[in-house]
Amino acid sequence: MEKQELTPLAEAIIAFEEAKGLTDNELSLMTHISVERLHDLKSLPLEATASEVQELAQIMDI
Repeated sequence: MEKQELTPLAEAIIAFEEAKGLTDNELSLMTHISVERLHDLKSLPLEATASEVQELAQIMDI
């Protein structure tokens, strides 16, 4: 199985969670993005919607 490279957004989410000691569940509650969608954004080459980017940017200060 070929390993996929992470998207810049996925890398930013992972780095933020590690730096703050957050789980996907906690970030989900903070951003109002479902845990499943966060998993998808972190593991699949997907584009985030404008509202998802806005929510993440507010929380992650990016």
